[in-house]
Amino acid sequence: MNRLISFLYLCMLPVMVSGGQGGEPVAHISFLEGDVRIIRLDRQRDRGMVNLPVMMGDRVITGVSSRCEILLPGGTLLRLEERSTFQIECLSARPYERDGRISTLKLDSGKIYVTAIPSDDELLQVITPNAAVVPEKRSISIISVDLIGGTYTYVSGGRAKV
Repeated sequence: MNRLISFLYLCMLPVMVSGGQGGEPVAHISFLEGDVRIIRLDRQRDRGMVNLPVMMGDRVITGVSSRCEILLPGGTLLRLEERSTFQIECLSARPYERDGRISTLKLDSGKIYVTAIPSDDELLQVITPNAAVVPEKRSISIISVDLIGGTYTYVSGGRAKV
């Protein structure tokens, strides 16, 4: 009986950790410092922790003096600085019968460092309130949104299109 309960607990653990959503994890938190919150699609709020899965549509919010890193499949690393609001809208979609794939990340406020390692047929874009930034493969981009919605981009190593 104890083995059965243990087995059922282990089967339910991914559902409990993911906030009860039916979707598959699309990324995970690889580093965390301070107050980081996840707002799930079903509006459930989770406290961020290392290795917590991030689902499509989840909103990640960092507090004052807080930051976190999110690792996407394939190795692209996202580092959110304090007072940032971020969302993974879509990973590797194939819009309009294109040959390539497109992944869309949304930065509503704050600052994000993107170390882009998309696959060869993937376009990675970061959408802000007034711009779309497309970091090229093997580039490091810093994208920030100020209090009135202005977007600022700095690229160190590589290129990005705005």
